[in-house]
Amino acid sequence: MYRIFNPIIALLHRKEVNNLIVRNTSIYPTTRVKELVKFAVNSFHTRVCINVKNSSNAYGGYAYHDIPSISNAPRSSRYLVTIRIGKPSQFPCKNYGSTLYKRVPEFDFLSWEEALVAVVAHELQHVRQFVRRLPISESKATLAEYKKLMEFRSK
Repeated sequence: MYRIFNPIIALLHRKEVNNLIVRNTSIYPTTRVKELVKFAVNSFHTRVCINVKNSSNAYGGYAYHDIPSISNAPRSSRYLVTIRIGKPSQFPCKNYGSTLYKRVPEFDFLSWEEALVAVVAHELQHVRQFVRRLPISESKATLAEYKKLMEFRSK
């Protein structure tokens, strides 16, 4: 019996996370930003480019369903996530998304590192929803954000 190679199945069975590209133009050190992003990513097997930028607000993020034509993301990426992080003086700050959903306890970000880890986890949950063709759920993304933040605080 012959097996037919299916690249999608092969991607699903990969163990390493080498499909992640992190680009940092923020005021924070690139080595620390990459370390925090990799912690938030955990095991993610889809080709994604994560751009970390400065922000006038404390934090923000956006997951793109595909790569915009004006993006600097490499052609090998399938999805783009943009994370915006503000100045250290803007922390601690309230996470206003957590007050909207009853399933998620209210929580604050005590530092820029916590905000970065949590927002990456939130936006990657949206990318998972894109990949699996699920409805976009802010409550599930906020729950993923909360769980990853608690894991980060406990380490």
